Amino acid sequence: MVLALFSAWNHRLQKEVKERILAEKRALENEHKYRMLFENMEQGFSLHEVITDEGNKVVDYTFLEVNSAFTQLTGLEPQMILGK
Repeated sequence: MVLALFSAWNHRLQKEVKERILAEKRALENEHKYRMLFENMEQGFSLHEVITDEGNKVVDYTFLEVNSAFTQLTGLEPQMILGK
């Protein structure tokens, strides 16, 4: 009886581990696709975080990422603007 319970638990654990590994693999593949699209697109693109005040009014923004086309179009180097 104990051996059967252990075996069932072990099987379930192995299945969960395989599912997590597969999910992580998919996430990495999606990240790679996103990164390739972002870096190779010809249009300048920047990703921002919008900063709001207490009344939820937009007061500023922060650069999170820019692609190389953005740098070429604006002359702004990533190390100069990211996080600002």
